[in-house]
Amino acid sequence: MSDLMPDLMPDSTLQATAGGRLTTFPGAGSRTAGAFARLCLAPRRHARALAAFAVLAMAAGASPAAPAVDAGALPRLQLAAAENERPAAGKSARTPLPSLGLTDDIVYMVLAAEISMQRGLVGPAYRTYLELARQTRDPRFAQRATEIAFNARIPQQALDAARLWKDIAPTSPAATQVLSTLLVLNGRWDDARPLLQQQLAAVPANHRGDAILQLQQQLSRTSDPAGAAALLQDLTRNEARLPETQLALARAREIAGDDPGALAALDQALLLRPGYEAAALMSAEMRAEKQPDEAVAVLKRFLEKSPDSVNGHITLARLYLLKNDMQSARAEFETLRKVAPADPRVPLALGLTSLQAKNYDEAEQYLQEYLQLVEKQPTANPDIAYQYLAQIAEERKDYAGAIRWLDRIEDIRLAPAATAKRAQLLARMGKLDDAQALFGELLSDADDIPDPGQRTQRVTAIRQAEVATLMESKAYDRARKVLNERVTAEPDNADWIYELAMLDERQKRYDSMEKGLRKVIALQPQQKQGYNALGYSLADRNERLPEALKLLERASELGPDDPYIMDSLAWVKFRMGDLRPAADLLRNAYSKAPEAEIGAHLGEVLWALGERDEARKTWTEAVRIDPENETLVDTLRRYKVNMQLSK
Repeated sequence: MSDLMPDLMPDSTLQATAGGRLTTFPGAGSRTAGAFARLCLAPRRHARALAAFAVLAMAAGASPAAPAVDAGALPRLQLAAAENERPAAGKSARTPLPSLGLTDDIVYMVLAAEISMQRGLVGPAYRTYLELARQTRDPRFAQRATEIAFNARIPQQALDAARLWKDIAPTSPAATQVLSTLLVLNGRWDDARPLLQQQLAAVPANHRGDAILQLQQQLSRTSDPAGAAALLQDLTRNEARLPETQLALARAREIAGDDPGALAALDQALLLRPGYEAAALMSAEMRAEKQPDEAVAVLKRFLEKSPDSVNGHITLARLYLLKNDMQSARAEFETLRKVAPADPRVPLALGLTSLQAKNYDEAEQYLQEYLQLVEKQPTANPDIAYQYLAQIAEERKDYAGAIRWLDRIEDIRLAPAATAKRAQLLARMGKLDDAQALFGELLSDADDIPDPGQRTQRVTAIRQAEVATLMESKAYDRARKVLNERVTAEPDNADWIYELAMLDERQKRYDSMEKGLRKVIALQPQQKQGYNALGYSLADRNERLPEALKLLERASELGPDDPYIMDSLAWVKFRMGDLRPAADLLRNAYSKAPEAEIGAHLGEVLWALGERDEARKTWTEAVRIDPENETLVDTLRRYKVNMQLSK
């Protein structure tokens, strides 16, 4: 499934979709706002810097991807609670511990190990605790050795310690679960199988379904998802009649890339339990992009069995939004008002639907209703409404009002994105010094991030966001100063070279731009951005078209489904007089990314083909998307199309 696919699964923020794409942090419909809406898309010509805002939006709240084998997938609670787990009924409260005298040698070794840890000397600390466990047969020392090795990301040593822990405490559920999880992380399926069978067999039959779902989560922590899916199927072969088993198999198969197998399991789960919400939602999500009508049908069948499912109605409404069927989406939300009149997600969803339809007064009314409801629910989060109310103010060009809404956001995870947005709004108000001061505050905050990799990533994102803001404000000298500093500090960083080349293009320094983009291509020959940017620039200026075609064909090989590369390739074909293939490419690109610039190009090609009514229709739609788009405005001017269209 596409990474651009909005998450259809309901959540507390009820993520909105705009034109079929996820709106992460509200951006409005202006020129830069249109760019904000495609933050997660592959860069085209100026989009890479704007991706920084997406990084800022995710920086504090998103979970980092787990490394293949030894990442922090093992819950720390399993280790911390190892010998203190609450016993099941009828079982002893603790794993029996040896009668251990606290000798001077033991005290000395424990102190030495902990001092080593404080000094960052993981190896000596690990070896000391492992030796203590062997000498004393006390499981707590083996547990500590396991924890040290795991947190230090040395998987084999963690596995060795966990094996010793399990050997010392064979009846400990925590030792069993930690060892099985480490075996899963390392892909040791044959070793993991008997332990996992032991865990599953210990679960009462009436709780077996939930246990199988938990087992799938445990298996998902591996770098071999296909092996995990196969093992799960083997472990649950006697539980196939449980709908939870089919849902677990579907999740495992989806992770392994087996979408047909996942969908088959979901269909089976819904046959076994037609009102199974989790299965229906996952089935709809997986089908939404390529089989939207079937996704809708799945949810309708589910809602016949479970008409009071709030999540079902919300997800169905989102599917309608993806299909741009605003009327059906609104009908679902109105149904929800009857099903769950006190659920704040309902006015929030209605507000976002109205916002997408650009009915700002109605959207504001619904969002205010949402805020009134969440005031009565201490755990609810009003910040999502503040974000969209800020967007409404921005759409009305009330930038000061938008900033006031942003100032009310308290969620620290949203702080970087909110601050970057404030900076952008200040820049639009002409307060460039204040805007750059805010970016400076973000950089100071980033200095406190302890992890060097995360710190570097955050700093880069902040700098890219600053450059994007300055470029939008046409503060090119300020942007060049930032970029020159970055290129000087990192002369082989293709991202900074690319951004500087895009600035050169803005300022018509084409020789410098070409030099920079050719360096980007040399540094990243398997990346499409350099080929696309240089090829499009040549085509747009009607220069060296055969060379531009060659560059863009290479970009298309590297990104065959990228709508922006399709647009660029179509544009060079148009320049070379190959009109019909150009129109076909542009229609495909426009269906994937209905944006004003692509619409402007499509309209121009249709006009050249003599299909003027279709061209006017396309331009009218593009104007509704973004009336201020420079390419669109220039195209309408050149063809002397009535500019009242843009009103």
